[in-house]
Amino acid sequence: MCGIAGYFEKKNFSKMQNTNIAKNIIIKLKHRGPDHEGMLFLENHGVTFLHRRLAIIDLSTDGNQPMSSNSNRYIITYNGEIYNYLELKEELIQQGNNFKTSSDTEVLLTSIEHWGLDMALKKFVGMFAFAIYDKKLKELTLVRDRFGEKPIYYSNLNDNLIFGSELKALKAHPAWVGRINKDSLNLYLKYSYVPSPKSIYKDVYKVNPGSYVKFKINNNQCKEILKKKWYNTQSRVEPFKGTYSEAVEITETLINKSINYQKISDVPVGVFLSGGIDSTLITTLMQKNNLTKVKTFTLGYENNAYDESVFSKRISSHLGTEHTDWILNQNEVLDHIPNMSKIYDEPFADSSQVPTYLVSKLAKQKVKVSLTGDGGDELFGGYNRYIYAPKIIEYQKYPSILKKLFKRLISSFTPGQLNKILDKINKFLPSSYRFLSLPEKLYKLSELIELNDQYQIYDSLISTWKKETPSLLKNDNKDNLSENFYKIGSSFQERMMLTDLNDYLIDDILVKVDRAAMSNSLETRVPFLNQELVDFALSIPLSMKINEKGKSKILLREILHKYIPQKMIDRPKAGFGIPIDSWLRGPLKEWSNDLINKKKITNQNYFNFEIINKEWQQHLSGKKNNHHKLWNILMFQSWLELEKN
Repeated sequence: MCGIAGYFEKKNFSKMQNTNIAKNIIIKLKHRGPDHEGMLFLENHGVTFLHRRLAIIDLSTDGNQPMSSNSNRYIITYNGEIYNYLELKEELIQQGNNFKTSSDTEVLLTSIEHWGLDMALKKFVGMFAFAIYDKKLKELTLVRDRFGEKPIYYSNLNDNLIFGSELKALKAHPAWVGRINKDSLNLYLKYSYVPSPKSIYKDVYKVNPGSYVKFKINNNQCKEILKKKWYNTQSRVEPFKGTYSEAVEITETLINKSINYQKISDVPVGVFLSGGIDSTLITTLMQKNNLTKVKTFTLGYENNAYDESVFSKRISSHLGTEHTDWILNQNEVLDHIPNMSKIYDEPFADSSQVPTYLVSKLAKQKVKVSLTGDGGDELFGGYNRYIYAPKIIEYQKYPSILKKLFKRLISSFTPGQLNKILDKINKFLPSSYRFLSLPEKLYKLSELIELNDQYQIYDSLISTWKKETPSLLKNDNKDNLSENFYKIGSSFQERMMLTDLNDYLIDDILVKVDRAAMSNSLETRVPFLNQELVDFALSIPLSMKINEKGKSKILLREILHKYIPQKMIDRPKAGFGIPIDSWLRGPLKEWSNDLINKKKITNQNYFNFEIINKEWQQHLSGKKNNHHKLWNILMFQSWLELEKN
């Protein structure tokens, strides 16, 4: 795991000027790679490659980058891991290639030189983002892994190509022009992130997952000549024809295979253990095949309503892992909120970014690599919307008058009143069956009940700002997600899962984890995102993921039940959340008021102050819980403050 950057510069800077530019860029990525700083200037080509190394495989200086191929034709700066590098290395040796190092970087580079880029990419099992320059053809190619685990941004303004793992690297180049893209801002307000390939800035893009972008350098110019999708999760896979028991066995085998790949490291490896299905399964199978105790990490809260550490402790005790937890008080979380915008580089409003940052900070004390359970929900049907959204269609049979009465009834209660009702009901229910976030769910249901189009329902479920967005921003545009919705999957649930896999997972979940972990110089790996496992999961019928009773992730549960008592894992799904709603009315009120005051909002000229203020006052009064909407605005405002400084 590392930080990469580079540029093509058509101006003829002096060697000293170029060195200063490079240093200004690479220092911005020190957190991604504190172990080594590398710079390579190809003066005759106008190309500069930069690298910050977090040493994971081959800790010697032999693994330092940028690295040249044995023939000196190719230069690479690379972020990631090729998990099957030893197998590829053996194959390449048998075909006459020699190696100078023990690093996966040299294997990657040699693979491309030997087989060509397209064939090599198909052979790689791993996560990666890299830039490779072909000195013979004078072509620079930016490449991203299948599922977008590793980031790479680029901008090519006036033939000044700049690229990097994070936007802060691009911003350090003198050719940088940071103009906010209002279409991107619109999408951010709706989804809480900016979907690929857009960024928050005009003329700045992310390389799409499973894609590469090629540039030709000639006559002091850098022109984009090719965009290619080399892997596509939307491609049809052959449906699985076997039995449920066979699917369980194959899935366990493939997860084990992926974990064994991802354990490969010359530094300590741990696991984020939340106590949920996915992280518990990864931990269970890793510990089962480990000779020593697996290091596991979790967060807890003094606020019992948000504390799930008790579940992870039970799992850890049962499995015999070496467990570390951190029971946070309110101030320990609050202190980090103003710093999130600096870490995330562009507006990002998934509030679980804060605990993700803190658990990464915890893990870094004992390990340099941590596995996560991300991807399990999207592949095996874990989100509640996969169960409840199709039922919304059924409500259309009810008379319109009844749906309107229900909507009016729910809106007549404040969140506080609904919570009082909830508390009374929950007293009589076992803990595993208690309602969580009831007010929020009822309000959402009241919004959905009159919709009958699949995409409209899905869009409403995943959107924060909805119909208000055009008036809030004084502009409107088509969202990124609607175009392909009806082209994928054969059922409503499958369409939601595939869309989440291709969008939400990539631009929310993986971004959240990458930035949080790398800001602590910690590498994260995602066993569920092994190509073989993903392809198999996509081939499994929906009935093997969600049963007729609405039980989610039944296949993964089946594997877990072999190793973990059922009562330990069968509980309501909970997020990795913090009480933003109450904090906005309490300890974050002053911070929020400062960011969304009338003068500031008006002078910035991005938002309609009256709409924001209405949502804010409703929230403060307790009449509505608008914390999702407000958090999107606040994180943008916090980011914008940073932009000015």
